[in-house]
Amino acid sequence: YMEKILNNVLNAGIKCVVFDFDGVITKRGEALKDDAFGRMFVQLSSKGDSGALLAENIRLSVQKFIHGELIGDRFDVFADALNTTHNSKMYTRTSPEVGVYADVYNQHVQMLLLEENVYPETLTALVGLHERGVPLYVNTATPVGAAVQSVGALGLTPYFKDVFGQPQSKVDNLKSVMEHERVIPKEILFVGDSSGDERAAVEVGCQFVGVVNVANGWRQEDKPYPLIERLTELLPMIK
Repeated sequence: YMEKILNNVLNAGIKCVVFDFDGVITKRGEALKDDAFGRMFVQLSSKGDSGALLAENIRLSVQKFIHGELIGDRFDVFADALNTTHNSKMYTRTSPEVGVYADVYNQHVQMLLLEENVYPETLTALVGLHERGVPLYVNTATPVGAAVQSVGALGLTPYFKDVFGQPQSKVDNLKSVMEHERVIPKEILFVGDSSGDERAAVEVGCQFVGVVNVANGWRQEDKPYPLIERLTELLPMIK
């Protein structure tokens, strides 16, 4: 069964590879972002009652985001928390105050990324594919500016032709890759670790490889495409 799946990928004529970022390139994915919020909560709580109240409202807004009650990204989370804290509707994702807190949060994310770095196998895979001349892209739900910063902080910029993120969706980002590379969907391999990544691959019609982790609990017998634990497992799949 696994051999059949691998042969399907090998014979697909893949011309470029697109990676989700959190949990695929980075080690811990959303868990790292949770830790960044945790550090931010401690920082805010040290500033007295007003800081503690805002920290609690940010935590509640994050939970609303996780459960689909709040749509958007980190900017929408902070706008929602500020509106709750000040009992107003004046804050939007583009408000300067929202930008300040988003920057503080991003600083914590970048520090954690640098502390943890990436798995050696991740770098080996990126170097190997890059040396073969395979165009590589990032496709993430993280705001594009923060994603570009993260890729650069990890020293991975030389391996990627471009980084795509919010405000575009992952589907639109895959379509952007198609336009850049002038390829058809089946010539793109998308490597991801979430149901959202799966859906994007299906909607666009590109190939998909899933990265197994504790958060998704994926099992090969449940999936029609290859599952891997380390990115070096991609190398035999792509000629």
